[in-house]
Parts: sequence; structure tokens; C-alpha cells
Amino acid sequence: MNLVEDFLNDFCEIEKYLRVLTDSDEHKSFSKILQEAKTKNRVVSRYIGDLGTFASLRNLLSHERFSGAHVALPSKHVVERIKELRAKIISQPKLLKLCSVDLLTFDKEDTIQKVLLEMRKNDFSQVPILSEGILFGVLSSNTISRWLGSDAFDGLFCTSEVTVGEVMAHQEFSDNYEVLPQDQTYGKAVAKFEKATSKGKALDAILITHSGKPEQKLLGIVTMADMPKIMSELY
Repeated sequence: MNLVEDFLNDFCEIEKYLRVLTDSDEHKSFSKILQEAKTKNRVVSRYIGDLGTFASLRNLLSHERFSGAHVALPSKHVVERIKELRAKIISQPKLLKLCSVDLLTFDKEDTIQKVLLEMRKNDFSQVPILSEGILFGVLSSNTISRWLGSDAFDGLFCTSEVTVGEVMAHQEFSDNYEVLPQDQTYGKAVAKFEKATSKGKALDAILITHSGKPEQKLLGIVTMADMPKIMSELY
């Protein structure tokens, strides 16, 4: 194993990817690229310190010599580490990976009783709702609670007669979901949830379609319940 060559090759691949990601030319410094990339790639944000250290080592290997020899050499551990980061940054898992199971959906004309039974059976907190086959929205347990609370004053409601559409009229936010294409990365999903949280809004789900268009067939769903698994694969 040529440690210097392996290190430089992996660093070069990371730098090339980040320059494309940030639309940066060859004259922009790597440190500036990192600052721009950290908002576009969550792994970069997580490991920005390591990447800065690797950049300093790259500079020593590429530009500094003493009597014709490198003044510093990467250890085997460092080379293994940069290979790991290269894979995490450039080859993040795609959302398509979460589309292997048939997605459970309901129509807005279905009774809330039908939906509640399936949500309980499958331990779901959110389900996509369609209207004549087209995405209508995402029904969450929070919306169901708001509906129950609104009707609690008379103590009377019949779940076999009330439709999903009627319940969804009690949503706090109608834009409680995002639609992303199947070739987007796990990191993009994390960023969407973090952005919503920073704005004080609840993002109940990310829905996955072929190219991120809501009128396309739904292929998968990402909720906060998926975050531990996603984070473990990213970080």
C-alpha cells in the first residue's frame, strides 16, 4: 500500500466532488469550499474539522519537501479514515434504498376508522393520503388528535362515518411534508428535517417519487422514526 498516493487520490476525489457541489473554480481555496459545502452536504458539516486537517496534510505532501523527501507521511489509520469519509461524502445512500417495501396509502374519502385501524396495526404515526390517485397530503397522529379535541365538546363522533378529508381539515400546517426524488441522498432528508425544526415547524414526512414530482407514484416515505437508522449509516 502506498499511503501517500492513496491519501492524495482520496483527497483529490473529495475536493473534486465538493468543487462541483459548490460550483467552485480551481482558484477558490479548499477552506472556502468547505464553508459552502457544509450547508449542502450534512456529512461535510459533521466532519469539517477532519477535512480541514486533511487539507493541511495534503498541502504538506504536495508542496513541502526536505532533501527530496516528504516532511510528513499519513499513517495507515489516516488513510483508512479519509477513505471512509470519501465514501460517506461522495457515495451516500440514496433514498431509493427506503423504497423496497410497498407503501401504504389511503384515499381522502376513506373513513378515519379504516385508517386508524391500519395505523395502529402497523404502528404508523403518518400516512400519505391520495385523492383520485393523486397526492393530497400526509395525515399525522397530531392532526387526528386535533380533530378529536375539536369534537370533544359534545362527546359524540363516529369514526365509521367521518372521512379522512374531514379530519385533515384540522391540520395545523398543510405543508407538513416534502417530496424528494429517489436518487437524492440520506443527507438531503436529514437537512430537510433540520431546516423545518429550525423554523419551528413540524415536517411529518418526506415522500419519495421517481423524480420528486408530487403527481408521480409514491415509492417510499421517510419520517423521524427513520432518523436513527439514517444517521447511523451517514455518521
